[in-house]
Amino acid sequence: VHFLSGGQTLEGAAARLNAINQVKNRMGRMPWNISFSWSWALQAPLLDLCKGKGGKIPLKEMSELYLQELAIASAAAQGKYKEGIPPEVIREDEEVKKKDADEPTKEAEAKKE
Repeated sequence: VHFLSGGQTLEGAAARLNAINQVKNRMGRMPWNISFSWSWALQAPLLDLCKGKGGKIPLKEMSELYLQELAIASAAAQGKYKEGIPPEVIREDEEVKKKDADEPTKEAEAKKE
């Protein structure tokens, strides 16, 4: 089930969706997902970021903001959003580095034997 965010801010939409999903989580497993169509809530802050830039598009800043927005939307969809506390943004390259750091090297394994 997806609702339209209806021009809400990202924070407002996230808080409402979070409340819905917290109730759903307390009720137990449900056969459906509840979320929002996030288009405006995600697009408006990105468009605001471009204002006053003389036609230049700040791609790096937009990318960072978009990742933060997606982390908020994801947390709300799980009922784990905490207003005013930005969720952790996990980037794919950080996950790969973490995974590589957690896996023992061949040299370390050889020393154990």
